[in-house]
Amino acid sequence: MRTKMVIALGALVAAASLYADSWLQGSVIQVNEAQKTVVIDTVHSGQVAVKILPTTKVELDDCGWFGLADSWIFSDTGDFWDIKVGRYVEIDGYYPAGVGANASNTTATKVEVKCRPRAY
Repeated sequence: MRTKMVIALGALVAAASLYADSWLQGSVIQVNEAQKTVVIDTVHSGQVAVKILPTTKVELDDCGWFGLADSWIFSDTGDFWDIKVGRYVEIDGYYPAGVGANASNTTATKVEVKCRPRAY
């Protein structure tokens, strides 16, 4: 019984490590509406292509009223079309372990669009 439990626990840990979480931040430099992907010029990892799924949560930060986001007035939730070239974003996502953060198959679980004024 104990051996089966150790094996099950080991399998669970191995399965959980198949995907690594990442946190990317940077400016959007390309949006592909047909494939629902965006390319981010990240602060630390260079350019990273990110897939946006229908279940990806998009949050708008400082985008309402005077931030003039497109799906804005009383909501801080957005959609794919709020992710535009030039906007600064923070992305929570995952990619297969061992591939690295620059993988073309990075998938976003949450995108936070920052609409506040930029320094330059």
